[in-house]
Amino acid sequence: MPSAPDRRRRTLGIALGVAFGVAMFMGPGPGNALITPDPGSAPATFLGVPALYAWALGWFLVQALLIAALAAFVWKDGPDGDKGEGS
Repeated sequence: MPSAPDRRRRTLGIALGVAFGVAMFMGPGPGNALITPDPGSAPATFLGVPALYAWALGWFLVQALLIAALAAFVWKDGPDGDKGEGS
């Protein structure tokens, strides 16, 4: 049976992985429909940047933060030098 830290790391890895999948979908996926719901309207801007670009950039930053969290908390070496369960 895996130890409590291994189970916690696995649960955190699954949660962050699911969050990364959502971020992968949300970045390029429904952004255009959510930012500009009326196709005839002018393109929206956010701080002088096209809103669709800002939307995709924001989701890219979410993905980068999720990868940093995975690297810091899930993919790190354990106290005895192993990578956790299954390695």
